[in-house]
Amino acid sequence: MPASEFLRLCKVTSDDQNAKERFARCENLIQDTRAALQKDAIKGHKACIPESVKKFRPVVRVIVWLEDHPEKKRTPAKSAVAQALAQSWPCK
Repeated sequence: MPASEFLRLCKVTSDDQNAKERFARCENLIQDTRAALQKDAIKGHKACIPESVKKFRPVVRVIVWLEDHPEKKRTPAKSAVAQALAQSWPCK
């Protein structure tokens, strides 16, 4: 799925009948990517997200990052999410 489609999936509204399902899919991909980045790099991106960071915070960061980087709209979602997380929580 391209990043543009993933962003639409994540940006749910209160009148969306499928909001819970869509948001769950969004959150699952971000959490799976987060877990993978804690172990290995994805497409050259690695993130060091502290355990204290709650589940919702990475979702917000990814949404904002995708909105700020429209040039990434055709990038595969997992790669774009990895890049967003790596830039938000770089390893030092």
